[in-house]
Amino acid sequence: MLPMRNVIAVSCVVLAGCAQIQPQPTPEPAPPAAPISQPVVLENTGQNTSPDDLDVVSREDREIALATVAPDALRKLGTVVGSLGNPAEVGFWVKTGFVDAPTTGQITNLATGDSVNVDLFPRTGATDAAEVSLSALRAINAPLAGLSKFDLFVRP
Repeated sequence: MLPMRNVIAVSCVVLAGCAQIQPQPTPEPAPPAAPISQPVVLENTGQNTSPDDLDVVSREDREIALATVAPDALRKLGTVVGSLGNPAEVGFWVKTGFVDAPTTGQITNLATGDSVNVDLFPRTGATDAAEVSLSALRAINAPLAGLSKFDLFVRP
């Protein structure tokens, strides 16, 4: 058995060591991502409006949409058959049943292999169908009339 004097000495050393331990600051949570807003809808587009007149995204938005994203930064949602959505809704977007809330992702045209970054919005109905913006279809060289197959990805 240890003499009492040794127990007291060891206890003092342990307590002194505890005083040297500084509490670690808790990391600040990451700021929430900017909310994704619904596309702006052009008014008074009328009939016989050309795609060039409707594809009015800014150069900055077009550069962001065409920026390369590392493949490991994306998770595949699935393959969809898509068609042109409302051409008066400006921007790079896809409406799909694969998402429950607005988020960001990418669409790839299976016929050409071209990809573009998009905002993903929920759509009621089948998950294997999608509405695609005019700007997105043009960026990935997809036909504006008819149906095309696309792979959809989300940024986790």
